[in-house]
Amino acid sequence: MSTVSNTSTTSFLGSYSGITSDTIDQLIAAESGKLTQYQNNQTKLNNEKDAWRDVQTRLDNLSGKLDGLQDEATFNAKTVTSSDGGRVAATVGTTAVPGNYKIEVTQLATQTRLTSGTIAAAAGKKSDADLALTGTLTLTNQDGKPSDEITIETTDSLKDIIGKINKQSKTTGISATVIGEQLVLSDSKMGARSIEASGSLAESLGLNKNATGAAQAKQTAGQSAKIMVNNDIEITQDSNTLTDAIEGLTLTLKEAGTTTVTVAEDLDKPIAAVKDFISQYNSALSFIGDQLDVGDPSAADNKTGKLVGNSSLMQLQSSLRSLMTTQVKNGNAAGDYSSDLGISVDRYGQLTLDEGKLTALLKENPTAAASFFEAEVDTGKTVTKDGITEKVMAKVGLSQKMATLLNSYVDKNDGIIATKNKTYDNLIADITGKIGLFNERMETKRAQYVATFTALDKAMMEAESQLSYLTSQLGTSGQS
Repeated sequence: MSTVSNTSTTSFLGSYSGITSDTIDQLIAAESGKLTQYQNNQTKLNNEKDAWRDVQTRLDNLSGKLDGLQDEATFNAKTVTSSDGGRVAATVGTTAVPGNYKIEVTQLATQTRLTSGTIAAAAGKKSDADLALTGTLTLTNQDGKPSDEITIETTDSLKDIIGKINKQSKTTGISATVIGEQLVLSDSKMGARSIEASGSLAESLGLNKNATGAAQAKQTAGQSAKIMVNNDIEITQDSNTLTDAIEGLTLTLKEAGTTTVTVAEDLDKPIAAVKDFISQYNSALSFIGDQLDVGDPSAADNKTGKLVGNSSLMQLQSSLRSLMTTQVKNGNAAGDYSSDLGISVDRYGQLTLDEGKLTALLKENPTAAASFFEAEVDTGKTVTKDGITEKVMAKVGLSQKMATLLNSYVDKNDGIIATKNKTYDNLIADITGKIGLFNERMETKRAQYVATFTALDKAMMEAESQLSYLTSQLGTSGQS
């Protein structure tokens, strides 16, 4: 029995009935309303998921700005200047006390050096020439820490010997170099210290301090640094970098003489941090508002936000606005409301900053400004653990409260957005499966339509053939 291929079946379709592939496409399209509904729902879910992803990005950025406001260095930042950086350079930490400090450098710290006497084996030779010496050398610093025994071989030059000494510098603190035909040993630490050389080659290398004449090694003792602060406090240290001479200051001494170091409050850093926070807060709140926008319900082509009516996002919007207008109750009346810092909130929840007011508060009471963002207060409760009773403290600062709120949304494991993403993924996957099944059913129905209408065309063809045959027979019969 002969078969008709799909291609020939499709081309035969409609030959007699007039029902073509286009007709079947129209029938399938008429039954595809459910598919359109699935696709629209899937698009809506993807749009909502994308919107939540963008919300998370903005909340993450806002969290970063909150970190800056909780950083101790932000509101305790200081600036430092030196009247002569070529004499005394200074860096400042958060604990430095503002003021002027007169620094008189009376003496710089220096290293102890041991310069060898004449080295007979090196006379008239370059530093890389063999010395033809064999033996050992041990070096010991002021702390009594000796080097490992250094073995000198007959083919070693002065350059080879200093290489072996310097290999142990991290242990001994003693480094070596060659100047002319002599060895020069230096202690890495400063101050009055000593360097001792021993071993069978100590004298041959000119490192014996008890030798006589040109062979005697000469030690130049180092000295401590000495400074006078504000004309009445003398400080002596075995370094030209003083980290604890003045609280919060690191002084690097470069040259003898007098310099004035000035420490002041750094107002630019906290102001910049508050501005950055306000900018990111406004951006986040504006974006949230766009996603919740109901548009113009009366308009025929009304466009709404992707998350319009979403209760979780509405709660976030409300909570953020409330935090900016609520008293923080930090126990500091000078910085208990955002308005105390010059921050105002308009009817849309957007923040603006009166920089002059913030600057004045930072000058008069920087602690009040800092405590608005970060503060802990005693709740009056206690907790006992392992026999130790401690007070229960509450974090009431704006940054702390807002960080807690944001974390409830952006936490990668248990956050509201992470939970929603899982739900969206499940819903989208479910719809994708339904679309696949629907398309399979439509393909099956299409095949049924093609088979049915092809059979109709064949039946019509056969009927026409039979009619022609009967007509021809009747005609022949009439002629006879």
